[in-house]
Amino acid sequence: LERARLRYMIRSLGGKYSGH
Repeated sequence: LERARLRYMIRSLGGKYSGH
């Protein structure tokens, strides 16, 4: 599913914003 791929990318980008 495309949604799974989007979630993966968002998690990678979110990590930068979250500063994890």
